[in-house]
Amino acid sequence: MTDRAARRWASTRSVLALVLGVVVLGAGGVWLACATDRGSVMGEAPRTAAAQRAFSTQEVQVEVDESAAGELPGVRDCGGGTPVLEPKIITLDCASSGQVASNITWDEYGTGEATGSGVVQVSSGAGGAARTSFPAQLRLTGPKRVDGTMAFTALEVTYTGATPTGEAHKVFTIA
Repeated sequence: MTDRAARRWASTRSVLALVLGVVVLGAGGVWLACATDRGSVMGEAPRTAAAQRAFSTQEVQVEVDESAAGELPGVRDCGGGTPVLEPKIITLDCASSGQVASNITWDEYGTGEATGSGVVQVSSGAGGAARTSFPAQLRLTGPKRVDGTMAFTALEVTYTGATPTGEAHKVFTIA
């Protein structure tokens, strides 16, 4: 009788160990799936050109003389792609996509500079889960010919209220 109870206890321990092993492996798989490579966050961030296509249904179409459009500098998202005139979204921190200027409305958009306002969204946490928004005045400067087209190379951000880092004014290189 003692021999039979020992076998039952060994069998129960084996089943419990197997179940525990499956649970640990499953939890580890979920953890690994959530902890994806942080470099992939860049691909998930809104891009200027892609965002413009996404917002195209909300934008008002403005007819621009082709000769004038060729002279106006655009904005290249993180230094790549085709420059976009009067973008609604600009990625500020290309290394991590942690800061994005969005909801941009342009007051003036000329050949030397552009001024407007928007919201700087700062993402923190895994996958940019915690977002904080800061209203700001925006100024595009430094137009230069890049890859054969005119593009602004700097974005000055002046926060109108609270700031993400305590600095009321910051300049980002965008080309």
